[in-house]
Amino acid sequence: MIKAGIDQDAITALFSKATARQGEMLRSAVAAGTLKALQGRELTLENMRRVLKAMTVATSAGLALNSARPTTITSMLMRSVEGMDAALGKAVDANRTALRQFMDLGVGLQSEQMQAALANLEKIEGMFLSVLGKVGRASAAPLANPWQQVFNATRNSGTGSGEQASLVVAQLVEQSHA
Repeated sequence: MIKAGIDQDAITALFSKATARQGEMLRSAVAAGTLKALQGRELTLENMRRVLKAMTVATSAGLALNSARPTTITSMLMRSVEGMDAALGKAVDANRTALRQFMDLGVGLQSEQMQAALANLEKIEGMFLSVLGKVGRASAAPLANPWQQVFNATRNSGTGSGEQASLVVAQLVEQSHA
């Protein structure tokens, strides 16, 4: 089934058969699938949320079928979240490029569109953590604890995409002042 541009059946099958040694393959597959789903659509927070939700649902469905130990499941979930974060980082880069082009054309940061775009960039990490928290709370018994562990670890360490988005906003503000 294709939902939000993601082949959920393929992701589910991948996670259902994955082993602990395939962590990097899982991260890469999730990153590629998430990025592919984000491409060709407007990079709004709502579109990103839909894609991340579809990816977490497919990941959960696959891991529910996996007979690995809980620590291995947690590790695979962490790699999946890292893949989604990497894809969001690419979305942040795309936003940076678009916003710089608008600024080069003379659109100021005080314009309504630029203010909205900057506000959305600043909300990426919160949106990502919100999706992770919701899937963790909605997960059934065997996955609830691993999802909660991954959510807590991600919330405590922050996301690369969130850090990158904050840096982009700061750079654009600095560029506009220069």
